[in-house]
Amino acid sequence: MVSTTAATISDETNAVMERRRSPRTERTAPAWLSSSSRSSGGNGLHVTLRDLSLHGAGLISPTQLRVGETHWMVVADNQLRLSTRMKIVSVRPREDGSYDIGCEFY
Repeated sequence: MVSTTAATISDETNAVMERRRSPRTERTAPAWLSSSSRSSGGNGLHVTLRDLSLHGAGLISPTQLRVGETHWMVVADNQLRLSTRMKIVSVRPREDGSYDIGCEFY
């Protein structure tokens, strides 16, 4: 049996923070992703922005996406306007059936 201690969690969190090129800020806003550049057609996907940095973002998606896919992301709410290309770098299932998506901008 493996036990997780507060020190282990802290070490893992610090490792994630150290690998990021810029700090992420919690931010919740509706966003839209184009269809994958690998697919033909499609109307895109509505997702939720959950955090944002200079180099990437965290999203919540109702649909599983594939690591390596590229999309165009558009965020438009009262305080934020963003339109950029992004690449999926991580996908993790959530307990509610949606997915945590990590992406980097390029």
